[in-house]
Amino acid sequence: PLTENGKVDRAALPAPDSEAPAGPGHRTPSDQRTELLCHVFADALGLPDFGPHEDFFERGGHSLSAMSLVGRARTLLDAELSVGDLFSARTPAATAALLRAARTPTRPSVDVVDRPRPAEPPLSAAQQRLWFLHRLEEEPTAAYNVPIALRLTGTLDERALEGALADLAARHEVLRTVFPEREGRAVQHILAPGEAPVPLTVRTTAPDALDAALAGAASLPFALDRETPLRADLFRVTAEGGTSDVLLLVLHHIAGDEWSVRPLLDDLATALAARSDGRPPEWTPLPLQYADHTLRHQDLLGDETDEDSEISRQVRYWKDRLAGLPPELPLPLDRPRRPDTGHEGGIVEFGLSPETTAGLRRLASRTGATPFMVAHAALALLLHRIGGTDDVPVGTLVAGRDDAAVHDLVGFFVNTLVLRTDVGGDPTPARLVARARAATLDALDHADVPFERLVDLLDVERSLERHPLFQIMLNYQTRTAEGPELGGLSSEPVAVHTRTAKFDLTFTLVQEPGADGPLNGGITYRTGLFDAATVRRIADWYERVLATFADHPDRPVGDCRLLTDTEHHQLLTTWNSAEEPVQPASLAREFAERAALAPDAPAVIDGERTIPYGELLADAQSLAALLRERGVRHGEPVAVLLPRSAELVTAAHAVLQAGGAYLPLDPDHPAARLSAMLDENPPAVLLTDRARRGLLPDGFDRPVVLLDDPRPAAPTGFAPAEPHPAQPAYILHTSGSTGRPKAVAVPHRAIGNRLAWTRRRFPLGPVDRMLAKAAPGFDVSVWELTGPLLAGATVVLAGPDAHRDPAELARLIREHGVQAVHFVPSMLALFAAEPEAARCTSLRWIFSGGEALTDTLVRRCAEVFTAPVVNQYGPTEAAVDVTARTAVPGEQPLAPLGAPGAGTRAYVLDAALRPVPPGVSGELYLGGAQLALGYLGRTAQTAERFVADPFGAPGERLYRTGDLARWNVRGELEYLRRADDQVKLRGVRIEPEEVRTSLLGHPDVRDALVLVRDDLPGAPRLVVAYEDEG
Repeated sequence: PLTENGKVDRAALPAPDSEAPAGPGHRTPSDQRTELLCHVFADALGLPDFGPHEDFFERGGHSLSAMSLVGRARTLLDAELSVGDLFSARTPAATAALLRAARTPTRPSVDVVDRPRPAEPPLSAAQQRLWFLHRLEEEPTAAYNVPIALRLTGTLDERALEGALADLAARHEVLRTVFPEREGRAVQHILAPGEAPVPLTVRTTAPDALDAALAGAASLPFALDRETPLRADLFRVTAEGGTSDVLLLVLHHIAGDEWSVRPLLDDLATALAARSDGRPPEWTPLPLQYADHTLRHQDLLGDETDEDSEISRQVRYWKDRLAGLPPELPLPLDRPRRPDTGHEGGIVEFGLSPETTAGLRRLASRTGATPFMVAHAALALLLHRIGGTDDVPVGTLVAGRDDAAVHDLVGFFVNTLVLRTDVGGDPTPARLVARARAATLDALDHADVPFERLVDLLDVERSLERHPLFQIMLNYQTRTAEGPELGGLSSEPVAVHTRTAKFDLTFTLVQEPGADGPLNGGITYRTGLFDAATVRRIADWYERVLATFADHPDRPVGDCRLLTDTEHHQLLTTWNSAEEPVQPASLAREFAERAALAPDAPAVIDGERTIPYGELLADAQSLAALLRERGVRHGEPVAVLLPRSAELVTAAHAVLQAGGAYLPLDPDHPAARLSAMLDENPPAVLLTDRARRGLLPDGFDRPVVLLDDPRPAAPTGFAPAEPHPAQPAYILHTSGSTGRPKAVAVPHRAIGNRLAWTRRRFPLGPVDRMLAKAAPGFDVSVWELTGPLLAGATVVLAGPDAHRDPAELARLIREHGVQAVHFVPSMLALFAAEPEAARCTSLRWIFSGGEALTDTLVRRCAEVFTAPVVNQYGPTEAAVDVTARTAVPGEQPLAPLGAPGAGTRAYVLDAALRPVPPGVSGELYLGGAQLALGYLGRTAQTAERFVADPFGAPGERLYRTGDLARWNVRGELEYLRRADDQVKLRGVRIEPEEVRTSLLGHPDVRDALVLVRDDLPGAPRLVVAYEDEG
């Protein structure tokens, strides 16, 4: 009991109950302070009594009720007490002893006095944010409605209920307050008691329609500027057995919170009992109203400009604690965030077994934690595993009722805390609970800074797409066995689902009645981001994590498996065995056999020239014989420095016929890059022509063969090379972070497998033509110059500069009736915008790879072309492409990659090389027939990127792509983004660090920054900022 000034009324304390239990925990308190603490402990838990030696947490206490207890104890005892103190003491007697031993100074307090207040008081910080969010919504939302539904047993007097609701609004000013805007700022406009009756609507419904009726009524939005924030609906549920009543109260969050429900229902019960007797209620006046609390809260905390004030101390803590917090926690979203995603929500429920529940309680007791802290630690581990980050922020709520004067007041006192947990280092569940415990206690001891102020202080980027500082909320609730008695009527709570969601995911655990009551849970989710099936899987994973915590608290959390054995097998085997690897023959022999079948058929069209198969083979074998004479052995690099031309095709096939490794060099590359490539891996022979010989670096001392010099025909009986499948077929250079390009050696088995499965899925024949437009050093060019010729089709060559000219490409496709063409997505966008592109009706396939393919582009292509767009994915280190899938317009923002092709294994793994569940982001690893041999001359980098396959036979390897991807539930891969700084620009892999290293080699450059900008007009571009030496 309190005095009018909010202090404890010691004279009104009840006498000890002689009938109270006399067990060890219920011995008589030894002093007045302990006796008072017993009452405070009981009140915090809603219990009739509490023994001096009973454990607060064993009787059902948790972090939030602990905060409420500490607040009341601080006020009533005028003493400093922290949440950490309560966790250490745990019992009233030990808490009293701790306070005596510490000789704790009294807390400075602010007595409740009559203070002048404006006619229209300002909003509290929490109310301001809620009002702002309310105004921000394009459509009114019920996301911040708080429904309270009770099934009533007994005879209800409707007139008495109406009167009781009016009494309730008269007692609590906030229930008769509207929130209009005055000069750009919202204010509290408090109506007189008679001006704001709480509307009661009586409805009739059938039992099977009750849930929908409740949800519908609870989902009606409030007009805060003109409508008071409490509504009441009485549902008369008619059935054959009679009629029952369900009372629904809908409170807007701006006027109340979860901790307002108890005083609201208690006061409603008092008023209803009185009105049923025909009299007004008699109750102790409230020490203050919510508007008074808003005005005095600043006085309680002090001024932020005063470094010694309580608010300044807490602000310093939060600035330090949340420094560098990631703006967004990666989640397995089904749809991307958008400003208009909205707050429509769904809920997935789950229950824990009695064994798991008991194990979690044992873990909490052993670690000196609460069940909430255990649930928080388990959630942090789950989010770490599905988000791939050690830094896990989670939101939770604190009652904000430290001041005993507001304990029985309806109002929006709740504050939001950010619990930041480090999950790194593979701790045991017990150690992770200790981390969560420390994070929770620290946060609770600094819980007075309004969340809205925290967002401002940390200068967090505001976005309509995500909640600031965290996107996941954790709630822990204790459910009572029965609802309150209302005017002689018994009641029981009825669940109401408003189908709204404030956060991306809200995890709620509910402790059912009884000391050993079951633990159930639910996950509320934003339907604009998640499908129900995805959240169902997340709930299953959470259950498995909680079971691991209960069963194996001392094993490293890395042993925790989210996947069942069936799911594990599906990821590793089922989705990787659709097609067996192809065992290709020698590429050189395949081409020779194809040419022998139709020697006069057109093989290559280069401008005005058409080269038949027989002529191309003869020319290639003539050059191959010369290479053999020059000593080229199987697998040795033969460099080719030529533009895209018939001579380039001849040279590429000549190298294969000779058994060498084709190493294309682009004549358009800078001299320094050509020199670096030749220095890094000197070729056995270099092929070029007179026009390009001058591009060779000074001092190049390897044999050079000029294609425009005359040479004899190949000797009779020339046999195409039959190299070992593991010997290099070609060598391509990719960007390197050291500033020097890396040479990737791709074996015959890899490119042979790639050409074979692609030919099987996208067959070309003698009547078909494919446009070759890729630059010579680009891996797609290997496919363009060899794949069609092994199928008997014709290669149509784009001129040296035509690949940059959409109009010229459209002309070539129309003129030659081309069936297949490959574009990087950025060039495809330009081609689709070319007016003549729509006339390219001969196209059967438009292949696209080298960059992420957006749905915007897929939609545009569907409008322009009759041919589908085939999305391809694969790094140079895996022989051009390992997936190919027809893109479907409107499917998702980035077109799925599809399933792995024949002979390829794909794994999406976390940092510990564990498979991640479908929908969860991880790094994409590739294995199987198409892997490159590695980086020539780069043993360390090869070992870094080509790692042992933990799921394969000894000696098998995986390639770390550096791409973040995920599986979808259909067994298809989806690209997300890069895991490192590497970028792709117009299909070309670029290491920004390589560009920076080159810049720093210039004598006038002191420092440099390199990045790709896609926020500028036109296509993305590489941008450099540098600081000169001057």
